[in-house]
Amino acid sequence: MRQILLRHQRKYPLSTIEDYIKLIYQGVFAGGHMITNKDSALEYLLEECKIISNFPNKDTLYEYISNDYIRIYLKPYLKYFNDISYINNAFCQTSNSNTGNIQILKYYLLLLKEMITKKEINLNIFDSYNFLNEYEKNNYPIYHHSNIYKENYYPNYRVIDKKYLTNDMKKKQIELFLEQFKDKNLTVIAVEGKCCSLKSTITSLLENVTVIKADDFFLNKELKEVQTEIGDYIDYKLLENEVLKRLTPNTYLTYKVYNCEKEEYEIKTSYIHNIVIVEGVYSYNQYIKKYYNKLIYFHVDEKDQIDRLKSRCKSKTLLNRFINEWIPKENDYYELFDIFTSSDLII
Repeated sequence: MRQILLRHQRKYPLSTIEDYIKLIYQGVFAGGHMITNKDSALEYLLEECKIISNFPNKDTLYEYISNDYIRIYLKPYLKYFNDISYINNAFCQTSNSNTGNIQILKYYLLLLKEMITKKEINLNIFDSYNFLNEYEKNNYPIYHHSNIYKENYYPNYRVIDKKYLTNDMKKKQIELFLEQFKDKNLTVIAVEGKCCSLKSTITSLLENVTVIKADDFFLNKELKEVQTEIGDYIDYKLLENEVLKRLTPNTYLTYKVYNCEKEEYEIKTSYIHNIVIVEGVYSYNQYIKKYYNKLIYFHVDEKDQIDRLKSRCKSKTLLNRFINEWIPKENDYYELFDIFTSSDLII
């Protein structure tokens, strides 16, 4: 939740204490406080859809508000998917299956208070303390967004479980983000995410984008002996010298990569579009992040990660290597360099 709150402040700096409380409340209880009857929820949704046509376009289809829940914004959803029944059913099923409790809410409110105290959240300490104390005395009521939030950010959305996100939605999330770079000369983006977060699957669907695989720059045996610091688990010098220093749009680039299965170097050629994505764990390594204009992060929780690994791994030995060796290294890297909070977009 700390990372969620920090990201929220960065994107919505005009948020008040009420908006942070609402964010935490929804992150715990989803949207169950609204309407759980499916027909009534649909009627309410249709009415809300009528008023958003004149609102500004959003560059984000959805945002995480907890490990499990997202806010999916109605205007871009209606524009690109327009399946009202799907989003309504997802909303109702999310509400009905919610297992949040007041103790979790209290824990996150204490976290918020601590972050305000440390000035990680830019709110007045005295006023926030008083507001939170009154909120507790009133038995944690449900709040609407503040007027200043509504006037500046147009928060028309539904809270749904992340399991209702489709690959098409994830693809559209990236495409909306990339729109801002389509007319620029060159934009280089790191795409990070733990193994089995679907980053390779989704980026492979993008059009008019060059995708460079960080997996093509695994360490050879010699480098494994010397590059042992957290996050230094790819040959970032090879990636830098062969690719990042040599990017020129509308040309072909021939570069050297390392095939870890054959344990030998090979040659690849890629056409360089004006948007280049370097996809894979450690692509935002501290030594080469200066080459990137933006950072995208693919979120996956531990359960989904292990379930996908079990279906992908051809042997139990390989699965155990992921669980006992590679995943712990990834987790250390993402925690140390706070990749989630630093990202410009979460998928």
